[in-house]
Amino acid sequence: MCELLRISRKSFYQWMNKDSSSKHPSIQRTLTIKEEIQRIYDQSKGRYGSCRICIVLRRSGIYLSRSYVARLMNRMELKSILKKNFKATTDSRQSTVMQSRA
Repeated sequence: MCELLRISRKSFYQWMNKDSSSKHPSIQRTLTIKEEIQRIYDQSKGRYGSCRICIVLRRSGIYLSRSYVARLMNRMELKSILKKNFKATTDSRQSTVMQSRA
């Protein structure tokens, strides 16, 4: 395998024996960001979406794009609670028609 990759055996085994966090420092950063997003989401009782979470992160000094926060939230299966639109249950035109008939 080392011949195929054109690397020395020593380099290959040194790389294999490293722990996963030292191989990819960005993984540790992503895990920290995910923990922070989860904390903010839980603190807001699931009401905050990616926009608000992004604003809170910026206030704490973590600058990320809204789309990246949304992508991480999607991977974590976090969805904000959406506000329902107002729905009129009575027809105001009907009451004026009924009054004109009387």
